[in-house]
Amino acid sequence: MFKTLLASALLLFTLQVNAETKIPPFQGDILDETHTFNASELQDLRNKIQKLRVDRGVWMAVYFASDLKETTIEDLASKTFHDWKLGEKDKNNGLLFIAVPKAHKMRLEVGYGLEGTLTDAWTKRLQMQILVPAFQVRKYYAGLSDTLIEIDRRFQNPGENPEPKRHVQKQRLPNFVVLILLAVFFGFNIFFAILRRRSGGYGGYSSGEFPGGGYSSRGGDGGFGDGGGSSSGGGDSGGGGSSSDW
Repeated sequence: MFKTLLASALLLFTLQVNAETKIPPFQGDILDETHTFNASELQDLRNKIQKLRVDRGVWMAVYFASDLKETTIEDLASKTFHDWKLGEKDKNNGLLFIAVPKAHKMRLEVGYGLEGTLTDAWTKRLQMQILVPAFQVRKYYAGLSDTLIEIDRRFQNPGENPEPKRHVQKQRLPNFVVLILLAVFFGFNIFFAILRRRSGGYGGYSSGEFPGGGYSSRGGDGGFGDGGGSSSGGGDSGGGGSSSDW
């Protein structure tokens, strides 16, 4: 009797949750409930998703949801992932990107078969370095397009490309500043050489007073790198991946 009541209670609870979180049926690579993308943008994004499927074996879908449907972004992503049956059953190679612009929340839900390459930390960096900055200024297409490119690069060179690439130029001194510094440097050398010649030696300046040899034409190799950004373990839901707000 007790087991029957318990089973009935669990069934009612499951039905209630499913009733509150209604996931639309799978409608192809992209479902845009928010009408965020125009026709040409949708086509380009679909082409990139299809390329991932053909070239990398990644079965990806994108869902721009109108709201959170009375749940969390993690639960919404997990339920969508399983309802849409993303990926091949024997490979678990599904990947879902879900965004809710109204709530300013996003998540990458990663299938178990892809977690070795698309780690929680890497997907978080991907969001913080590419998606979040783009979405904050409503550049949804640009952010998502760059994300698909980075995911493709990740599978192409997983060892050589450990983090999403930040396309930031290294800071270099302008050429005229370099010329001025060189002129001052050689000017001081000539000046002190004349003084030493007139006085028979000068005990002040020596070429060793500037450790490291002064300015280097390499222009600041230690400035900006491909790493940076924020990272966290993610893993709020059992399917792997990470979530972010913007």
